[in-house]
Amino acid sequence: MKAIFNLGLSIMVLALFSCGDNETGPNDQETDGNVSLSIGVPATLSNLNRVTNSTQAITISRVRLLMEEVKLKTTEEDVADFKIGPLVVDLNLEGNVTNIGVGSIPAGSYNKFEFKVKKLDGDDVDTNDPQFTDFVGTEISLIIEGTTDSESFILQIEEEFKQEIEFLIPLEILSDTSLTNLTLLVNTNTWFIDPGSSNELDPTDPSNLDRIIENIDNSFIAFEDDDEDGELEFEGMVSIVDLNNSSITLTTGLLVVTDNATIFDGSITSLDSVNTLLSQGSEVNVEGEGIHQSDLSILASEVKFEVED
Repeated sequence: MKAIFNLGLSIMVLALFSCGDNETGPNDQETDGNVSLSIGVPATLSNLNRVTNSTQAITISRVRLLMEEVKLKTTEEDVADFKIGPLVVDLNLEGNVTNIGVGSIPAGSYNKFEFKVKKLDGDDVDTNDPQFTDFVGTEISLIIEGTTDSESFILQIEEEFKQEIEFLIPLEILSDTSLTNLTLLVNTNTWFIDPGSSNELDPTDPSNLDRIIENIDNSFIAFEDDDEDGELEFEGMVSIVDLNNSSITLTTGLLVVTDNATIFDGSITSLDSVNTLLSQGSEVNVEGEGIHQSDLSILASEVKFEVED
């Protein structure tokens, strides 16, 4: 099995945002604004070890990607354009999110988030900046390092990823002074798994590259995350309780799933109780937070139910 060692420098660069036509670069300074951007992997993916029914185990130890052209869109398709970087994002793989920028956009309700992971254009950056060392003079947009079956590998992706993510819950920007945080999570746990068979995709096998690229393309999730803990906050009225699947559906259509680890805060401590209250004609409100799942549901880490007066 081929082993390549190419570690380079681990540098997290502060991304800088602007609205309108003003360009910003990775060495500018801006700290004021009403929106910040954080990035990371889901907390449940820390250590990133995965073993399927094969004898191999793939572990990701480092991920770097080139990111720029960040935009938010309103329901009316108005665009707030953050001209970002380009910058190298070195993902925190410990389950924590890292803030990479702050800027200002008009107040409003935004339902889409757009950005690009793309190849480096040497005309747009200082190619002597050490953050770009492993990208200068290449066609690479993303570098993944890790081990497979205890052998080191480095996978250099040349594909460019243009992402348009629709928020599960719209991002509400209330004013010019109140800071709202947007978190982008990258589900690296899916990158080397064949979605059809659940078998591993050996990153050193070129025949797996197209499927790995497709998995990367589908691995991004974005949502409002003001406490920057990597979990999505939700609230609303309960419409349906599904006791068989331990889930509730809100009147907005949002599906919230509970499991044995879900904490029930307050006096209503079970979905059975919620179901009984609904059958009696009560209106039940819920608020909580949890993990945004790929099927667009939320796996709740904490919920609190209250009967509306």
